[in-house]
Amino acid sequence: MTELIFYHDAYQKTGSARVRSVTQQGTRWAVLLDRTIFYPEGGGQPADKGMLAGIPVADVRRDGDEVIHLLDQAPPLVPGDSSLLELDWGHRYDFMQQHTGQHIISGVLHQDFGISTVSVHQGDEVTTIETDCADLTEEQLFSVTLRVQQIIGENLPVAPNLLHESDAQLSKLRREPKVSGTVRVISLGGYDHAACGGVHLRCTGEVLLAMCTATEKIRGRIRTAWKIGERALRDYHRKHLALERAGTLSSAPPLEVPDRLEKLLEENLSLVYEKNQLKRQRAADMVQGIFSRGETAAGYRVALESMELDDPELLKHLPGMLPPDFPSFFCLAALVNGEVRWCIAASPSLKLPFQQIRSELLPLIEGKGGGKPPFWQGAGKDPSGTESFLYQLREFIVSYIRRSDNEAEENG
Repeated sequence: MTELIFYHDAYQKTGSARVRSVTQQGTRWAVLLDRTIFYPEGGGQPADKGMLAGIPVADVRRDGDEVIHLLDQAPPLVPGDSSLLELDWGHRYDFMQQHTGQHIISGVLHQDFGISTVSVHQGDEVTTIETDCADLTEEQLFSVTLRVQQIIGENLPVAPNLLHESDAQLSKLRREPKVSGTVRVISLGGYDHAACGGVHLRCTGEVLLAMCTATEKIRGRIRTAWKIGERALRDYHRKHLALERAGTLSSAPPLEVPDRLEKLLEENLSLVYEKNQLKRQRAADMVQGIFSRGETAAGYRVALESMELDDPELLKHLPGMLPPDFPSFFCLAALVNGEVRWCIAASPSLKLPFQQIRSELLPLIEGKGGGKPPFWQGAGKDPSGTESFLYQLREFIVSYIRRSDNEAEENG
């Protein structure tokens, strides 16, 4: 049976213990001691971290009356040795704040608002409390938070007591204990009493601050997320600095930042719309110019051109600028950031053999890409082959159009 020092003195940071056994369990080594300051995972509170004989403790688990310390490397210990234990005090104290803070919050919800706690999870970022409440307004939540802060400010003593399951005092608990026999009860002065096997602070004042940061509905009930203790202070500090910076950037007092941002977003949407309209017009002018410099072959307008393009976003507007019914073939090879961004469009009536173009001509620019009628696009890695690509594509298309026209006349 392991002596649980943390129940006698939750503030002991270091200590020594006698080694009872060292065994390998899979890839880890399990160390059993006669006593420990390490709290094993349980009751929603994670296991302690720290060092055992100078080796990081990977996990701490309870096995009946024993506490097993798991290490990722073999310790230089044999049964009978004395080993030094060192807690990661920052980690322990953080979760003592979380656990005690959760008791205060659950106590306030129950005692002052008639809301019970269904489940609790103490995470690395927030502590969540799932309630049996189907709805919780912002005003109610503020009242809960205010009352929680009052309990913290009253600096009530946090005291553990061991009671037998037959003790009449157990009737005062805000929830039924999950264990039988001897029940460990944590009391916040005379305000709240709950069965708990966790490690707690000496008084509620050490919790410092508790703020609800989010709520969500889960399984038809409200789950609240809380920043507690130093986490809450750091969160407040970070948000205060962020709000001040946002106020400076938006030239508005901090409390007016949301209204100012809403106005700026509206203005930005308007500017984005105007910008896109200008880009569409520029793309339309570009397509019209390329077609005007093209040629006619058997009733089809054939337009192929290369150009350096300072704004590659224009390419995404091209499909909407091409004539939907006008018999035509269009190809733009745009030189953008050292590569060729190509796009090809053809009237449906042309029945363009794109697969042949891809296999025979795109290699001239080390090109890849695809699409479906009437538009194909892609990129090529070799801009030096652009002129050859356009020349051979023009010859291919003009020949294909004329051949198709002749075949149509013969069949007509």
